[in-house]
Amino acid sequence: MVTRAKNREGEWSFAVFGMVCWAVLAVGTLIGWGLYSQLHHSTPRIDLTVRCLTNERGLRIESGRDAIAATASGGWLVTTVEGNPVHISITGSEKEAARIAASYRSVANLVPGQLEQRGKHVYLWNGPASPTQRQALYDCEY
Repeated sequence: MVTRAKNREGEWSFAVFGMVCWAVLAVGTLIGWGLYSQLHHSTPRIDLTVRCLTNERGLRIESGRDAIAATASGGWLVTTVEGNPVHISITGSEKEAARIAASYRSVANLVPGQLEQRGKHVYLWNGPASPTQRQALYDCEY
């Protein structure tokens, strides 16, 4: 005959087994999360920008030379939006973007609307940019 005390002893073994399984699962999850955060590398912002400009906006990335833009830590590219060529510098900080914009101002006689710093991006247009030209690039900022 099973008494109430013997019945409780069986319950404890199942409870302990369940807690051990939960602890193993929790530790495994924490180890997996730690490994993922150490080994996972996100896509660079320049690659996301190129993908957006080419796939979503239908723009072509062009070759060019730009010693100032080449100093941008996030990369740089040249494209043409509605007939207006633009050099795009992607920086790691707003301070770096301000430095690049100041470098452009120091070597070129720019007209209003030709140079724009927007957050970590610097845009140098061949001529003053229209709102629709700017918007095409704003939509591809990462």
